[in-house]
Amino acid sequence: MKYIYITGRGRSGSTVIDAMLGNSKSIESVGELVSGMGRVHAMCSCGEKMKECDYWTDIQNEYESKSTQDFDEFSKDTVKSGHIKYFLKTLLSNSLFYRKLSKETEIFTEGLLKIARKKAILDSSKNPNRALFLAKFYSDSKIIHLIKHPDGVAASKYKFIGRGKGYKFLRRTYLNPRLAPIYMTIEAMSWFIGNIMIGAIKLVKPNKVMLVKYEDFGTQPEITFQKLSKFLEIDLDEVRDAVIKGHPLTFGHTIGGNGVRNNESFIFNTTKGKKRPMPKFYKILIRLFCWPLMLYYGYKIK
Repeated sequence: MKYIYITGRGRSGSTVIDAMLGNSKSIESVGELVSGMGRVHAMCSCGEKMKECDYWTDIQNEYESKSTQDFDEFSKDTVKSGHIKYFLKTLLSNSLFYRKLSKETEIFTEGLLKIARKKAILDSSKNPNRALFLAKFYSDSKIIHLIKHPDGVAASKYKFIGRGKGYKFLRRTYLNPRLAPIYMTIEAMSWFIGNIMIGAIKLVKPNKVMLVKYEDFGTQPEITFQKLSKFLEIDLDEVRDAVIKGHPLTFGHTIGGNGVRNNESFIFNTTKGKKRPMPKFYKILIRLFCWPLMLYYGYKIK
């Protein structure tokens, strides 16, 4: 019952990477499972609300037929496992809560894969604490640490602030656009600190975590897919060929993530969104906070 998890910063391309890998015959992509399970009234990518989607209701029924607790309780515990405030506790402890949740997650995963007829689940919730929980307590887990250039991540966040959608931080949304300099400072710091935290997971469980740069799927797909396939122990040749040839890719029953998942299909393109406008001041701010990791990940500082 393999559990693949994508972790990293928001707006790093996790939704499309999740959906892309979900086109494998062996992988079932479910989107942002952690946040999605806490919003049963939100839409599945099939167009139905999660609580009304046959796929998700079948999974719920399958879980409850094997577990001693109901699906709502399991959902609440899953959402809790993704909260960043528990990171240090998860890192240092061997809590009964996480050991119990691991067993329940195995029951859930087994049921989902039975219904989907796949070998692995793919969850792109990104939360570092959820990644740490899986790396420590779920034996058959693999963590993909997805990196994207901080300019691209910040530009996407800046666009949302400019459109009046606010800035989301620690599960809260702040709507005052006049505070954009503060939001962007927090974003630069968060890119650095968040990736440092994920790096700590690799130190604890080195064989469980693989760092992947979003841009590499476009610039060197052959090498990237080869390494990822070896790490996951899953054949990704079919997905690799579709990406290289520009063939349409489809979405499954995904929850959470950005609006692209509501399309019937998409063509993977790492250059999309690169030229989003952002004041030069914010680019300087990003380099001020992020330059050590930018160099470490191979990004040029210019």
